[in-house]
Amino acid sequence: MKLAGVKSMELAHEESVWTAAWIPPTDSRSALILTGSLDETVKLWRPDELNPVGTNTGHCLGVVSVAAHPSGSLTASASLDSFVRVFDVDSNATITTLEAPPSEVWQMQFNPKGTILAVAGGACGSVDGTVSVFDVARAKFLHHLEGHSMSVRSLVFSPVDARMLCTASDDTHVILHDAEGRNFR
Repeated sequence: MKLAGVKSMELAHEESVWTAAWIPPTDSRSALILTGSLDETVKLWRPDELNPVGTNTGHCLGVVSVAAHPSGSLTASASLDSFVRVFDVDSNATITTLEAPPSEVWQMQFNPKGTILAVAGGACGSVDGTVSVFDVARAKFLHHLEGHSMSVRSLVFSPVDARMLCTASDDTHVILHDAEGRNFR
């Protein structure tokens, strides 16, 4: 059985679209869709008709990962330029830029409380197998989570315990971390 899409937007970006996320609704607006592209832009979309409602620029290379804060008010985008940009959804203003050297980020996620942003990929969740953890309110690097011997390709916070972070790696391992700095081993 084949199912067709409900809605489609041709040429949503000028180049390949590599990432998408849902932005939760707030008291003043409905949920939105967030997309990132190799065209160096992040776009916001109204899901009812796939209407664009905003474009965020500023990355120097393609956007490979986006994440939405659980409040629906903030989003983060990561690019091959080694930077993570956090911006306000409603004003489209960049709040902070976090450096994630020396290489690209492949995935990131806010914890369910919205206090921590975990970043994984080529460097931050890097070839050495670490994941970088940032304090969202202070826009400050906190620490690395270790345990993998190869690139971390995926990560996800528990919906039950906001400290618990699951990481998956090229080294064939899955590790549960306490994102506040202690391992659950």
